[in-house]
Amino acid sequence: GCRHELYHRKCCRKSEESNMRNVLKCVSKKWFHIELKQKDVLERYRPDVAFSASLGSNGFFGPVNTDVTLVYKNVFINVGDAYQQTTGIFIAPVRGVYYFSFFYHSGTKHGTGLALYRNGKHVALTHNYPSTDSPENGGNGLTLLYIWDSENVTVFSGFLINAM
Repeated sequence: GCRHELYHRKCCRKSEESNMRNVLKCVSKKWFHIELKQKDVLERYRPDVAFSASLGSNGFFGPVNTDVTLVYKNVFINVGDAYQQTTGIFIAPVRGVYYFSFFYHSGTKHGTGLALYRNGKHVALTHNYPSTDSPENGGNGLTLLYIWDSENVTVFSGFLINAM
């Protein structure tokens, strides 16, 4: 009696282990396919983000004695609505690699400076000093890697290069 019972338990245990292995294989295979589908969906979803704006009809601002956020009210394009026309701040709608540029033309009487900030931290600058010769032009452009969702940037124009 006992030997038969032990044999039966071993058979049941082997059968349960075999069933568990089969279930694990099935779950692993389904998990792999889910990951592939998720990757495919993410690769197909490429949000469009681009904007360009200017100060407005006369283009003059200043002189000022302190740093201020320029609000570029004349918006030429704002695909993805990431540039906030009322605040002058760009808020990244999707994490990714972005390119930003800004330019100026200034007279000779006052110095001019434009800076790009990312989340309140200075990342790029262009400027000139007062002079007695001809008006000055300047600009700067840079690529910011891995701007995360909802990060903000104060700039003139920019676009998403690649969603991450």
